[in-house]
Amino acid sequence: MKMVDASDSGIASVESESQFQHLIDIPEKNHKELCIYRVPPKLRQLNAKAYTPQLISIGPFHYGKPHFTAMETQKNRYYHEFQERIKSDKSFGKFKDKIVESVQDIRKCYADKFLLGDKEFVDMIELDAVFIMEFFLRLTEKDQHKDDYVLSKPWLKEGICLDLILLENQLPIEVLKMLYEIVPKDKEKGKECCTFLDLVCDKIAKARLELPKLIIDDVTECKLRNLIALEQCHYYPDYMFIYNYVSLIDGLIETKEDVNFLLGEKVIANYLGSNHAVEKLVNSLCRELVTGRNYYQEEINELNKHCGDLFNLTMGTLRSVYLKDLWRASSTIIGLAVLAFTFVNFFRATLK
Repeated sequence: MKMVDASDSGIASVESESQFQHLIDIPEKNHKELCIYRVPPKLRQLNAKAYTPQLISIGPFHYGKPHFTAMETQKNRYYHEFQERIKSDKSFGKFKDKIVESVQDIRKCYADKFLLGDKEFVDMIELDAVFIMEFFLRLTEKDQHKDDYVLSKPWLKEGICLDLILLENQLPIEVLKMLYEIVPKDKEKGKECCTFLDLVCDKIAKARLELPKLIIDDVTECKLRNLIALEQCHYYPDYMFIYNYVSLIDGLIETKEDVNFLLGEKVIANYLGSNHAVEKLVNSLCRELVTGRNYYQEEINELNKHCGDLFNLTMGTLRSVYLKDLWRASSTIIGLAVLAFTFVNFFRATLK
């Protein structure tokens, strides 16, 4: 009979526990409510700051971090101001009751599980939702809140706005809809908001590609990276509008000269300073991404066909070399006139 060594038994036990732990770490299948994700590690490595809130934490991903303590105080101020705005403890109580009733569904909206108890989780969601609502209401009522601590400091206001678009710094939209129901409404009809479907090629007419202008400034990278990350996590592969738009711009920019050309054609607006900075930024946005269907393939094929035509290529070269600006065009026209005059005189002399 084979003897079992105690050390072998211990190793087997450790391996068994390790395998069991791996099973625990395997996530469950996605819930239909899932809509708020962690940024994929490969994307975060490219620019961690672009995905990390700097001033305020919304939702559970960055909840409780020490450097957000000051803004927690501001959240509580807005919470009490919002209560004054509503003037109905009953309506406000109903909102919290709805969160309590939906707490498990709200948890399922997040890609991670959190150790927060239900009471603390509900309080966090309620406070964050009220802050967002009061903040945006105050943005539309600037004249009434000139002494507001946040609105009176542009760097703070803009910083919060930027934090509120981060992929990991979100609340489920249904929570905000529930809160919006108890907000006193203006009689004026709200404006229809745009969708990302507006980010498409407008048209190709007379061999000219028209694109929505891309404004590139200090916050462009943060905005685009988080929108693309959302598409990669939630909408892939059916809705990749931002990625395709950025990918198209990326394909048009290889050098600083390309940036200069697009600036001249008003396809992009550069508020970064140097053309090299724009080139570097645009070329970095599509790295480490899972690609999907190219929505602009038909337009790209038409452009390549047009540019590959010998006549179009020749005319394009002539325009870029001899008609690039007013002075060069004037010189070309004068030169052609002199050449024509010379030929006419030559033929006249020959005929005589």
